[in-house]
Amino acid sequence: MTSHGFAASVGHGSGQIQIAGVNIAGNDPGSPQFRSAMQACQTYLPGGGPPEMTPAQQAIWRAGLARFSACVRRKGVQSFPGPDSDGRLPLGTLGQSFFQSPAFQRAYATCKSLLPSGPGLPRIALP
Repeated sequence: MTSHGFAASVGHGSGQIQIAGVNIAGNDPGSPQFRSAMQACQTYLPGGGPPEMTPAQQAIWRAGLARFSACVRRKGVQSFPGPDSDGRLPLGTLGQSFFQSPAFQRAYATCKSLLPSGPGLPRIALP
């Protein structure tokens, strides 16, 4: 990922995205650059990366992201986006300072239990 322009590290970290133990910072997972880098690097992830979600898992994923996003907005962070039609949160434009703000930290503490989780679902690691 680093050779494709993304800061990446293995293990625990403060990356915006964590995939199979690799933290990837400063990006928008829906961007063409990120998708291209993931396609080029996926074979290096343990097991070739996370498996594709089933339709049922995708529905759980989208519903969980929608609940989490709505909760964050209800807690006063009106600019927090909802999931797009692909079930992704377009977070790349928000920047590190957004996630470190006291308002987001308070909302996240209250709403994080609404993030989707379970067998076969990706793990979300916000900064």
